[in-house]
Amino acid sequence: LYYEEEMTEGKLYIVYKGEIAASKHSDSKSADTYAKRYRPGEMLGELDVVHFASTKRNETIKATKRSLLLELEPLAFQRFLSFTKLSPLQVLLSPVMNIVKEGRIPFASHIPIDALRELILRYGALESFREDEVIYRQGSIGTKFYVILLGSVTVLNKDKIVNTLEAKAHFGEFSLLLEDNERASTMRCTVPTVVLSLEKMAFQEFFLSKPELWAISELTIAGKQCTLRSIALNPIGARLFTMHLKTIGQEAVFRAWEASRRYRLWAVPYDLQDDDTNTLQNEAKRLYNTSFKSLRIGSITEEMRKTIEQEIRDEIAHAGTFVVAESNTLQWLESRYLESFKTSTWFHQLLVHVECLCKSGIEVSSARKAGNEDLLDEKKIAKR
Repeated sequence: LYYEEEMTEGKLYIVYKGEIAASKHSDSKSADTYAKRYRPGEMLGELDVVHFASTKRNETIKATKRSLLLELEPLAFQRFLSFTKLSPLQVLLSPVMNIVKEGRIPFASHIPIDALRELILRYGALESFREDEVIYRQGSIGTKFYVILLGSVTVLNKDKIVNTLEAKAHFGEFSLLLEDNERASTMRCTVPTVVLSLEKMAFQEFFLSKPELWAISELTIAGKQCTLRSIALNPIGARLFTMHLKTIGQEAVFRAWEASRRYRLWAVPYDLQDDDTNTLQNEAKRLYNTSFKSLRIGSITEEMRKTIEQEIRDEIAHAGTFVVAESNTLQWLESRYLESFKTSTWFHQLLVHVECLCKSGIEVSSARKAGNEDLLDEKKIAKR
């Protein structure tokens, strides 16, 4: 069909009958060694059809038996999308997902496969760039994260090439989390290139209802630049931060934050049902007496304390009664103790834990792909 290094014609092929196979000169040990086989119903060249520009093929495709293929040119593909009202990403989701999974993106290894599919389909976008086109410049404010699906990108620092990234590589992840994050390098395409992009606002919106996943994603991406919220929402992070606070006698404030968050999550169904207010009022009173009554002014304000007391006395406590106190206690702890925690051995242990989780996630993904059940044993993963 075509050879490696040949210029593409931007066509999509679907196997109708027979079988074709892919090989690369670099990893072919014999004429019968193939990296992948395509059988009826499978397609290739999906990403080539996204843009009209020519680029080099990265593998050789040949028929292993008499075959019949359906050939779709870019213009026909665009007409198909227009007729069906589908987006390119909806049609090409399967190969995009494969590249994301194989690209070893650290935060993606923690996200369940269904959630990752939702993230890409609902919030991702396919972008096409011409040869020598700049994706972003050094010093600009970043708002997007990118995964290279097809093509290659050079990394320039002060106009000097320091690296070249190929398909499956990713860049710009700090922009998903950090405010006013300046790009550290200029990214320029060496050939026509297709990328998957994720906007910061979309990424953060996706995680609004998934705070624990957000926490591990932020810890993975930001590392030492993470916020206290991501530490507190991670079970291991919360435990290590508590141990750090114990050494300075401030763990009561963090316990109050944990208790107020648990109460908020627990109380929402009672607010909606509105038929068992006694349970809600009793729990609010217990939480205040055990966690907030003895807290000194500073971690919460006197006005905040009086508001909570008034709602409890009037028996109108609800899921939001402790929300302001929940936010205030975490901000108070972050402003006073986050920096000292980040210089402690506790924080170093947390980063090691996150790194191990990331490696295990990639390992599990590879094991599932290879069908290796021994590598999927959780106890063995934990031991490694």
